[in-house]
Amino acid sequence: MAQYEKLAAYKRVKGYLRFTKYEPQYAETSEYLRQQKLRGRKGLLLSEHIRLLNELGVEWGNKKPIPKDTDSSLKSKQ
Repeated sequence: MAQYEKLAAYKRVKGYLRFTKYEPQYAETSEYLRQQKLRGRKGLLLSEHIRLLNELGVEWGNKKPIPKDTDSSLKSKQ
């Protein structure tokens, strides 16, 4: 949750969730977001975590997150 709080603070300050190489002070937060997106796409995040990230306005791209705690038969249909 500490990394999530840093991500939320970044969003409050900047108004968006895009990181650049010109902001090395946010490298850890940027990597956290990248890892969460990867985990979400692989079905490794709980629906609650996905909900929290969605509330921050995380853009998932073409491949939407699959909650880990959903029925496995639903995962195969997506």
